[in-house]
Amino acid sequence: MAKSDGKPLPGDMVLLRGTAPRDVWAVPNSPNVTAEKLQRAGTVKPGALGLVISAAHNDQHRFYTYVLWSEPCVCGWIEDGFLRKVV
Repeated sequence: MAKSDGKPLPGDMVLLRGTAPRDVWAVPNSPNVTAEKLQRAGTVKPGALGLVISAAHNDQHRFYTYVLWSEPCVCGWIEDGFLRKVV
């Protein structure tokens, strides 16, 4: 049986955890990202289904994953802790 926790990989289907909407970002947050660069790409609803496009490899962004969300249709970076792999 596949694990549903852990770092999602490109091509994985994921669900948004929790009961509250979450913001997704055009640029992942880190100490080097200024307020001008930190732009919200959109907000996803609880239970939204997404396709992982890219996992961050940079040490400063390593806890973020780039996801194409279905509801609403938006692409953005989100913290890994809010993702659950669909198995």
